[in-house]
Amino acid sequence: MKSSIAYIIPCLIRYVVKSGNTAQQKIKELNRSGIMTCLKDEAKRFKDIKEITGLSPMGLTKILAGLEEDGLIGRKTEGRWSSYILTRKGERMLFKMTTLDMIINKIQDDGGKYYHDYSGSKGSMELSGLAWGIQDDLVIDKEIGEKDNPLLPGIVRSTQAHMFREIKSAAKNNLIKLDEKKKGQMVLGFVIDYDNLIKSISDDSLAQYKKNVDKKTKKKDKWDKANDELKEFGPVV
Repeated sequence: MKSSIAYIIPCLIRYVVKSGNTAQQKIKELNRSGIMTCLKDEAKRFKDIKEITGLSPMGLTKILAGLEEDGLIGRKTEGRWSSYILTRKGERMLFKMTTLDMIINKIQDDGGKYYHDYSGSKGSMELSGLAWGIQDDLVIDKEIGEKDNPLLPGIVRSTQAHMFREIKSAAKNNLIKLDEKKKGQMVLGFVIDYDNLIKSISDDSLAQYKKNVDKKTKKKDKWDKANDELKEFGPVV
């Protein structure tokens, strides 16, 4: 099973659970979202949805009936086979769901942990009487746990500081305009697959990517030089 870490800067984690919801109701909503997501790109038959979601035939039948009753999915018949499709209402609702919502909900439903102001940067700034517009929260899979968490608080603090310096520099060089009269929040999410992170470090993916880009740049430079030399002979007729 692939493990993920959802790392949010700043925090606006919308783990929406209506007052009075039970754990069973939350799982039901997660299953409904999962079924709608698997119908996002194309119609699917009952057996395909069952295989993708891992739901029991009885459970899947009940949820599909509820989604049909709510007008979120419909059926399409081709020959002997009947498939389920998203309705326009279902597409609109699915569009409103964010990837981060679904990942965060799944991690927490599976017993993962949520850490508020994980690195402590925002809290430390405020205790010092200073403004700080960035906050980090961390949601981490139970399978990874604290022991194997690669996101040390110091690394996260450095990420915040780097972001602060880059935004400050961009504003100074008039690349962006910062309006002191405006208020609001932004969410920047990093979803980290633990196993792929380890593989990318082992393969030194960033260095390999830079080499590939450099090769393409050299090829482009040679092509541009050849074009410039051809221009010296005048236009082609």
